Amino acid sequence: MSVPLWWHSIDLGDGVVTPGHKSPEMLNAEWQQLQIGDLSGMSVLDIGAWDGWFSFRAEQAGAERVIALDWRDGEARRGFDVARAALGSTVEYVVADFMSNDLGSLGEFDVVLFLGVLYHLREPIIGLERLARLTRRHALIETEAITVGGSPGASICEFYPFGELYGDTTNWWTPTETALVGMCNLAGFPEVNALVPVPDAQPGEIRHYRCVARANRG
Repeated sequence: MSVPLWWHSIDLGDGVVTPGHKSPEMLNAEWQQLQIGDLSGMSVLDIGAWDGWFSFRAEQAGAERVIALDWRDGEARRGFDVARAALGSTVEYVVADFMSNDLGSLGEFDVVLFLGVLYHLREPIIGLERLARLTRRHALIETEAITVGGSPGASICEFYPFGELYGDTTNWWTPTETALVGMCNLAGFPEVNALVPVPDAQPGEIRHYRCVARANRG
């Protein structure tokens, strides 16, 4: 099966690594930042999985049930199917739109990966509420974020109506850490812990960075 585009570099064994946009070193560093640990016996939902590196990695960490959820049913699905067969994986691929499809039939999951999704949502608080309904223990949220120099506790989101963030017209928002915590609290996560340090910024300066947070259901 031909796969024109790989998003993740997936080690398929026998020295074969897919030519992904994200390198193995980058992916392994991101996994370490998530501080997931042992997933033995747990269920994991990977929202926006694309071709599935994080889904397969969760399975390798011991997860008993893993679902890779993505709205794409083309290149991403083909890549996932190739990797799943090569790895002998039991991860299930579900084609659905996170914001518009009824996901109740999937049930709740011990761990939900919400990586690189939040800033693509037009309605981020509604998205976080939907995330909370799928989460039994905790969600791991990775998002573009901002820090405002001189206002470290500012609770704001920067809005990009015309693709100002990296030229991508599907990038809508970057929250500060305080705003992200508040939105998660409102959505049903009483405890939120940032896992990546906030960078320093000069007074009046806005700096962009990658924020990773663990949102716990209690």
